Amino acid sequence: MRFKAPNARPCKISTYRHNTTIKKVSINWNVIIAISSAVSAIIAIFLLCVGIRALKYTANQIEDFREESQAQHLIEKVDEFDSPRYKAIRKELAEKRLSPSTGTLKKLDIDDAPAGMFDELSFCNDLGVLTRHGALNAYDVWAEFSYWLFPMYADAQALIKDNQKGFPASWSNCDYLMEQVRIVEEHEDAGKQLKQQEEDIVSFYSGELEEDETHGVRRMK
Repeated sequence: MRFKAPNARPCKISTYRHNTTIKKVSINWNVIIAISSAVSAIIAIFLLCVGIRALKYTANQIEDFREESQAQHLIEKVDEFDSPRYKAIRKELAEKRLSPSTGTLKKLDIDDAPAGMFDELSFCNDLGVLTRHGALNAYDVWAEFSYWLFPMYADAQALIKDNQKGFPASWSNCDYLMEQVRIVEEHEDAGKQLKQQEEDIVSFYSGELEEDETHGVRRMK
């Protein structure tokens, strides 16, 4: 005997078809490229700014070092110029260039020029070398040595020109220095020391025969 469940209904298997819709995502490469370019530009600008600051810092360091080096060279040359040896050279030259009886300037004998004049031109030449190569500043040279440079250089012109006939490069660095110092003199003191007359040279050599303290006073003027 079969048992039959009351009100039993036959099972129907319902098959549901799932429709899956795949949405395609379209990538806007133009936007991505634009964003990448903007980011790259920002990074480049940042690196450029950092580089510029680094260069400025380095340039400032170099400039500070150059100024310190110039100051050191100036101190060394001032000490050399004020040394007993150079004071004796300048005093001896003054004695040989001034007539003891009249106190006037002697005519320069280029064939028998005083040894001190060669020493002073050599010192001027050394200053010129340092100035030409940036180891000295033309303004500093003018401030420290112009009271001596202009009359000495004017008095030695005949000797300089005679030497340069056979050797054009003779005292060329001294000539270069005087060109630079003249520019400073014109700007700072209206060129008052440029036209050296005989009385100016006599006054200078007379001062060289005075006490050493007068050198410092004249440099401060």
